Amino acid sequence: MIALTLRDLKLAMHSSGAWLHGVLFLLIFALLCAVALGGDKTVLSSIGPALLWLAIIFSLLLSFEKGFGDDARDGTLEQLYLSKLSLPIIAASKLLSQWILIVLPLLLAAPLLGYGFGMGADDIRATLIALLLGTPSLLVYGTFAGVCLISYRSGGLLLILLTVPLMIPTLIFGLSAVDSYAADGIINPPFKALAGISLLSVGLGIPAIAAALKTHLETS
Repeated sequence: MIALTLRDLKLAMHSSGAWLHGVLFLLIFALLCAVALGGDKTVLSSIGPALLWLAIIFSLLLSFEKGFGDDARDGTLEQLYLSKLSLPIIAASKLLSQWILIVLPLLLAAPLLGYGFGMGADDIRATLIALLLGTPSLLVYGTFAGVCLISYRSGGLLLILLTVPLMIPTLIFGLSAVDSYAADGIINPPFKALAGISLLSVGLGIPAIAAALKTHLETS
């Protein structure tokens, strides 16, 4: 698993910087929101957590189609399957590499954007913790949908339609966690719900992704 993850990281570092497209989109989204709201720090700070969550969700949606898609197109996925590697291991390593390459840069940029929105330190901290707890589930949803649509060359819109409804509970609990942070800290129920959703998503998602990969490989 570690070897596969390192392989993905090395390939990404030698690419043309496609793994930074999500961060670029995040910055553009934040800039457009600030311009559209007239740069009013009072308004931006009050809706800052929601803007950060939406920006990260939209950035992730741009990357889901590439997850296993590139490996399927260049034959890497079939070679891994023929090498008798466990499909759950392949799925888990891809999720880990995607989190490092796509989610982690977004999380590192989020506090800077929060500061730019005029958010307080507590709100920024709460939003970052909520994102740390919630993004694993978002990544699992998108990766699973991407694998299910791996044979479709133009499945981007369908992928979004399949993934967004699954993301709504995570978004709701994420924003509720930020609202409750000042009173209850990280022990409030929304934070626990986010952690539970992510644990459940990863636990069920890895076998589901492996099953979808097997179906694709055996029918292609």
